[in-house]
Amino acid sequence: MEREQSTTTEWLLVGAWLLALVALFFALAVDDTVVPRDRWRDLPAGWPLRRLVSRRNSRRPST
Repeated sequence: MEREQSTTTEWLLVGAWLLALVALFFALAVDDTVVPRDRWRDLPAGWPLRRLVSRRNSRRPST
């Protein structure tokens, strides 16, 4: 019984960490202040967040 409870607790901790990482990824993807647009050219072209936000911003009407 003790081992089963420990395993369940470990899986809950792993799940919480994964959920936190996913939330952090989406928070960074939406927040332009974390990576200002003028600094994007310094990031590698294959950086996933750069591609995600660039695609999203390209659909916005220019002001």
